[in-house]
Amino acid sequence: PRSHGVLDLTTHVRDRLPNVITLPQAFREAGYLSVSYGKVFHQFLDDKLSWSSQAEFPDNHTYRGLRGAAWTRAGGFNIGFRYNQYHLAANLRLQTATRRQRASGDLRVSINGRLPPWERGPRANPAGKGYTDYRIASDGIAALGMFQGQPRPWMLTVGFVRPHLPFNAPAAAFARVPHGAVPIGQPAAAPRNASKLTAFHLKGGDGELFDFDVRGETHDGGRRTATASDLEGRR
Repeated sequence: PRSHGVLDLTTHVRDRLPNVITLPQAFREAGYLSVSYGKVFHQFLDDKLSWSSQAEFPDNHTYRGLRGAAWTRAGGFNIGFRYNQYHLAANLRLQTATRRQRASGDLRVSINGRLPPWERGPRANPAGKGYTDYRIASDGIAALGMFQGQPRPWMLTVGFVRPHLPFNAPAAAFARVPHGAVPIGQPAAAPRNASKLTAFHLKGGDGELFDFDVRGETHDGGRRTATASDLEGRR
């Protein structure tokens, strides 16, 4: 970061180093098909020069290579990946209500403050089918088949999202870790000279690490009391 100057999640590397050559770009410029799925660059900050165009590799992932609002309009979250991909009905209702409240201009509730940091239980999708990384892996596997039908060499880059809050995963993944196996740390003051991003996450509020509702979890449509140590035990 000190060499390229990107110290947050909102600055594109080309805004600091316009002539940088990324690894997938080097392959593309050498004649390879260069294709990606999932989180390779941060959302909203994809890189057009790194990837082959739809004219070269027509897979309908038209958000690839776009930045900002154009990335969203082309399906970056819907076709590409989602972070808060809940499956249980109670969580989906809470998520929808929160988004509507914030969209109306009411920012008294944080982005994730009503939502649990995990889902678990048999009805929380036991095989993992449909979760973000399942979809990303499926897209990558489908691309392998498409590569077979064309003569060019290729480079496939697949970026998985998990582990990432919320910790949504098949029920079996939670069952392997005892509750409270590792005590969770508490929010702390940011170290001296910490980046703005670090300070933001440590303070709570909309900060990602301490934003979710750890007081309870949605468990197969029900609600039970959960402690901070429960959260750490499921990481």
